Amino acid sequence: MESIFKRLMNRITGSIAFYPVIISFLFLLLFWVMINVDQSTTGKHIKSTWQWLRLKDATAARLIASTIASGMLSFTVFSFSMVMIVLNQTASKMSNRILEIIIRNRFQQIVLGCYIGTVIFSIFLITTIRDTDSGIYVPALSTYVLILLAVVDIFLFIYFLHFVTQYAKYQTIIRHIHSQTLKRLSGEIKNGSNSKVLLYNIENSFTSPKTGYFEGYNKKAMHALPISGAYHIHFLYSPGSFILKDATLYLIKSNDILKAEIITKVEEAIEIESEPSLLYFLSGFNQLSEVALKALSPGINDPATAILCLQAMADLFSWILKHSNYNEMVDEQENSIISHKIPGIEEMLTSFLLPVWDYGKEDRIIQISMMDLIQQLLSISCEVTTTNWLTRFFEEVKMQSLKGYKP
Repeated sequence: MESIFKRLMNRITGSIAFYPVIISFLFLLLFWVMINVDQSTTGKHIKSTWQWLRLKDATAARLIASTIASGMLSFTVFSFSMVMIVLNQTASKMSNRILEIIIRNRFQQIVLGCYIGTVIFSIFLITTIRDTDSGIYVPALSTYVLILLAVVDIFLFIYFLHFVTQYAKYQTIIRHIHSQTLKRLSGEIKNGSNSKVLLYNIENSFTSPKTGYFEGYNKKAMHALPISGAYHIHFLYSPGSFILKDATLYLIKSNDILKAEIITKVEEAIEIESEPSLLYFLSGFNQLSEVALKALSPGINDPATAILCLQAMADLFSWILKHSNYNEMVDEQENSIISHKIPGIEEMLTSFLLPVWDYGKEDRIIQISMMDLIQQLLSISCEVTTTNWLTRFFEEVKMQSLKGYKP
């Protein structure tokens, strides 16, 4: 039940309409507060004391509100159209899996929410203005607040134009993917571990209940399991991996016969979704690799973007080289109770770097960039197996670069 609620919340908060709806309700609340202030004794006293806050008749207030409403509608349509154009260009030139990065951007959602909220404020204000109102009975305070909101929206619109033109740049999107992946890496991969892995006599394997993407497990539910020291659960796949139904997914090691209650609770805590999530670091590597491959395609032919992706991946690989590939959940006595597989550096290099090289190895710019990045990774690598892999790959890149060389 908790995982279903979590998925529902992620779907709602990830929608492009989430913040606009919330902000619109806040503007509606602001309207209710202001109209009550306007009609209160205090509000009438303020308008009678300061003559410049008073509007002479209802026609002026209605004209101001209707003008602002129509103007904000135009701003909303134009801004939403710009977002759609950016989404279309990103999908066609980079990858449609990058769309969620743009959709989840909060600033553009806040701007759209402010526009829609101002329109709602204007419409409701128009409905409260009566032709018989005049002097202090005209909702002048609400009208002036509406004018202030419209001025703020104009400045937001100007900044929105600047923001969209900057955010639509390839380097900005690639930098965002890099920073988010690095953040997830630091959460998934821990630098060493002092926990003790206990030895167990019995090992039981369990299969996936359905086909889908393994999204990890509910940590709160796993923490609640009475398995400290008695069991060790090891997942054979890293979060984000595609799992077939009835394929072996995890092992439970123990010294005694497993209780049915433990098995049931572990199965309930496992999260398998029909669509891949962007919450794990492997999705960032996938995105960078896809963008690089599409940039090298004949229809786009943009090696500069591919190099930006290679540089971002190289920086992430250098981070992994400095940290051990280990992830676990420990109990109070620092005994390892839950762990899951994280791909080794060689496996990740093969999965994400080699496809880009296979596609673009004929390009001289890619060859030069790849040689430079591998040399730097070699200077960082301390593991013998990784160093040997990088050395062999460097020799292959070097040989490929010499094929077309004519002194």
